[in-house]
Amino acid sequence: MHKICPPPGEEVIRIFIVDDDKDERDLFVETLLKLNLPHVAYTASGCNALFILLEQGPLPHVIFMDINMPLPNGLECVRKLKETKQYAHIPVLMYSLSSAREDIEKAYSVGAHHYVIKPHAPLNLPIALKKALKPDWRKPQPIPAPDAFVIDISFSD
Repeated sequence: MHKICPPPGEEVIRIFIVDDDKDERDLFVETLLKLNLPHVAYTASGCNALFILLEQGPLPHVIFMDINMPLPNGLECVRKLKETKQYAHIPVLMYSLSSAREDIEKAYSVGAHHYVIKPHAPLNLPIALKKALKPDWRKPQPIPAPDAFVIDISFSD
């Protein structure tokens, strides 16, 4: 667990990061720390580890989930979350290096809230996270229309 405390009276945003690659999880957490966003970040190495975290509580405000993980992969994990009554409301932002239309459509169809195309340059990750965390995920957020579903700054400067 990594934490940046908020000013008095402000609630932290609880962010869960699910990725089978420890280096990716660490990079994600480091980037969150640089954003100076009042948050608590919990990490899980896969879907099974995520469900253990969820059972222990507290529930996250938002989950960032990699698509390409060993079974169950990210898409299957989102499907499982959305089928579980106590977790179905939690917004999930899928992320992947893939910009393939098929992957994006699958993520949308399982109920993800956004699809973040991971930047090829790690320097662009803060931009992607700022954009992904722009909504106040502590409040319910609707799933956007398909044309607003993808966050792609993979080749931004």
